[in-house]
Amino acid sequence: MESSEQHMHGAIEAPDLATLVGGEGPFLSLYLNTERAVENAGPLAQQRWKTARRDLEGRGVSDALLYEIDRIVPEAHLEGDCLAVIGGAEQILHVEHGPAVGPHDETTWGPIPHLLPIVRWRQSEPPYVVVLIDRTGADLFGLRRGSRELHSEVEGEHDELRKVGPGGWSQRRYQQRAEDSWEQNAEQVAAAVERLVVQVQPAFVAVAGDVRAVGLLRESLPKEADELVHVIEGERPWEGKGDPIPHEVHELVERHVRERTEAVLARFRGEQGQHDKAVEGVAATARTLAQAKVAMLLVADRDDDERTLWFGPDPALLASDDQDLKALGVDSPEEGPALDVLTRAALGTGAGIRVVDDGKELDEGVGGLLRWS
Repeated sequence: MESSEQHMHGAIEAPDLATLVGGEGPFLSLYLNTERAVENAGPLAQQRWKTARRDLEGRGVSDALLYEIDRIVPEAHLEGDCLAVIGGAEQILHVEHGPAVGPHDETTWGPIPHLLPIVRWRQSEPPYVVVLIDRTGADLFGLRRGSRELHSEVEGEHDELRKVGPGGWSQRRYQQRAEDSWEQNAEQVAAAVERLVVQVQPAFVAVAGDVRAVGLLRESLPKEADELVHVIEGERPWEGKGDPIPHEVHELVERHVRERTEAVLARFRGEQGQHDKAVEGVAATARTLAQAKVAMLLVADRDDDERTLWFGPDPALLASDDQDLKALGVDSPEEGPALDVLTRAALGTGAGIRVVDDGKELDEGVGGLLRWS
């Protein structure tokens, strides 16, 4: 039988967002398209914000909060194609950047925040490490969403780098010295890779470069680090210009995300077949979230989803019927978008979340892997 920890494998956990949903609303959720690749991206984003701002003023959003957003919009296009701002009554609570959520800007102002796009961003950008290696050393890159890109350069301290053929009795000695230098340089790179793996906690380590150097590196890595390695096309040196990340790395990211989602759905189907630790459907999932039984919420993010649920002041207070919450002592239950209520409950009860593109495998596009049956 799988443990709850195994059920969390593949889930997006967001303790920062969990802290946010534990607070009291109202919340502003803004997703502003900033289109960094277009000409005059900054002025265009500011114009879009002016339009959204007027609408929010009319809905009663405080001047203090709007002024804070005024200050970050002009430079937002430098960070990504969409600016996400989650605000409280008077101040910004969270800022994040990512790909466009949709063709139009999105704003909500209400008792719970709209956080699923941020969860999807984090799911689509797992952390990873890239190593560009040759026989003299390597360039290492660590990429983790929300953190500055890490770059370090390792240069070997050994200068017998080429096999030579001087002839005579000394040829073998020269060749052996070159092999020894390559091995010692690879060991230095491996030590740096180990440190970066600990720091970044990557989904994979993409390694490109000289074939012999790649082989020596893998021999020098501990088993747990080598198991993360994917060898790809590419080479060193990188001269500090242009994108150092080989295109194949982006394909690895997409494959990793897809395979992780498929593995989660396979686990879900297995538990569903055993009638053990799986639940599906909006109402049933809401009930198990209210009992804090859900280890991982599975949800299909649908733009046209108009379903609603009722909720109370605590994230674990949610139900399909307001009378159920009144019976629990909630005097004035509120109604909100079902996916927002479920996301809030998952974050507030310590459940992870996995967004699935095809909700056909889940009744009503919603389900959960449970901590216990």
